Parts: sequence; C-alpha cells; structure tokens
Amino acid sequence: MDVRLVTGNLTYHDSFIFKQDFKISTGDHTKFKLWGGHAWVEFENTIWDLSFFRSLYSEKFNKSYKDELIRLFGMGRGVLAFEGRKIMEVGLEYHPIEILPDHLATGVIQGIPEMLKTEW
Repeated sequence: MDVRLVTGNLTYHDSFIFKQDFKISTGDHTKFKLWGGHAWVEFENTIWDLSFFRSLYSEKFNKSYKDELIRLFGMGRGVLAFEGRKIMEVGLEYHPIEILPDHLATGVIQGIPEMLKTEW
C-alpha cells in the first residue's frame, strides 16, 4: 500500500480555500516563511484530510462560504475521507502540487526542528 503526504491547493467551487505559494521541497529554508498550501494523506484512491474540519470550524476561517460548508457537513466532524480528488456533489477539489519525500513528511508531522536535521 503506497501512502503519501501530498501538498497543494484546495478549492470550493473553483474558489481557493488554500493556495500553495511555494514548494516545500525547493523553498528557501534559511528563513521562516508562512506557507499558504494544504496537506492531505493519500493511499490507494482515497484522500484523508486530517485538518479540513479543524480549519473550517476555526474562528480564523473567514471565507464567505463558511456557513454553507458547515451546513453541508455539519458540526463536530473530525476527518474528511473520500475516493478521488474531487467531491463533485459539494464542489471541493484537491489539486496536488507536491508529494513530500519521507524526510519532509516527517518534518511536517514532527515540526520544524526535525526538518532542520536534514541536509537539502
């Protein structure tokens, strides 16, 4: 089974929820920079989005369609999982840009100190 940590853009009816502004693997790692993309886990033909609902329910999530998405999914959800990259019925679409190699995936999961241990 091939499990991958994928980064990229997430759209809702062609409007960006998250837009990846640089690749993690080729970015400038000498200084701190905010990253605007999204990450999800893929295996076989299934996407597991571990942070979608955490972002959606956050007070900082201020997209005009927030209430619409909450009506679609409801409150109190934890993980979004589905087959393919597009949930056509609700208008969400995942646009992969980068599949992170193991050392970067570990860094994303464990934090920046782990990423800095690796030579680029």
